[in-house]
Amino acid sequence: MSVYETSFLVIDAWLPKVRYSSKCIFVRTCFPLQLATLFSTIRKITVNAATGTVTISTRTWWIKNTVEIIPFKNIRSVDVSEITVGTSPGYTPDGLGWHDQKENFIPCLTTVDGRKIDLISFYGEGAVLTGWWGVLLGDQIIDFKGRQEQRARDFIERVAAMIGIPCGHDSTILADNRSGADRVKCSSCGHFNTGSHKKCLYCGAVIASA
Repeated sequence: MSVYETSFLVIDAWLPKVRYSSKCIFVRTCFPLQLATLFSTIRKITVNAATGTVTISTRTWWIKNTVEIIPFKNIRSVDVSEITVGTSPGYTPDGLGWHDQKENFIPCLTTVDGRKIDLISFYGEGAVLTGWWGVLLGDQIIDFKGRQEQRARDFIERVAAMIGIPCGHDSTILADNRSGADRVKCSSCGHFNTGSHKKCLYCGAVIASA
């Protein structure tokens, strides 16, 4: 886009279907994408506060089904990564470049043992600001942008709130608010754990008994 961006008249057909409730968050691959892949690939994520688990169900090529269940206590933080791909090549004030782009925002979990687990893609139309010079060089004045970033960030904020973890990279030493009064500090990373834990929930190190 050149000067203005708007979500007016944008149909976010490729965004996943999300349902929120007080005790559960459910998200799955959108129907148009399922249809485009002839229902060969479907991904479903359930964040269940009642069971304290995140369940990731994936069907690939019609017959391969996988299910992973991750307890809340094994999740350290939730974040979102962004992938952009330029489209509509043309001249810009900085030379040959892109007048538009596609965006993919992918919420992900980081576990206490350092694993990064991608959840589901929020894919849609992006926008590129090229200014009035871009318009003079052939770009449009108004570009239409999808709501994929807003929906993805709203999703991770709600997931983080339900699990009780940081939203974004966890770079600080935090007390475990889910623990009782009996807390033991990990000598390796400095986080606090309940005295009943043999290993640190954050770094996996063995906790020395008091």
